[in-house]
Amino acid sequence: MWALAELHRYWERERWRKHFGTEFTGLHEGRPVRLCWREITIGHICRGDYFRDGHSECARIVEMRWQFVRSKA
Repeated sequence: MWALAELHRYWERERWRKHFGTEFTGLHEGRPVRLCWREITIGHICRGDYFRDGHSECARIVEMRWQFVRSKA
């Protein structure tokens, strides 16, 4: 299990260098940053009467990808 954790830390460092071009510290503006595999909403499909109900009956279009997530203070 420790090997998987180390591999994940390696991926974090590499993605950080690719995106920001600086040394990975794990902090951004004093808040911890982690690289997470998660759902990202890339759009939606409206169903129902949009003008009457608004976006209450929409289906999200999602894709799974790596994303940097900054923790709340």
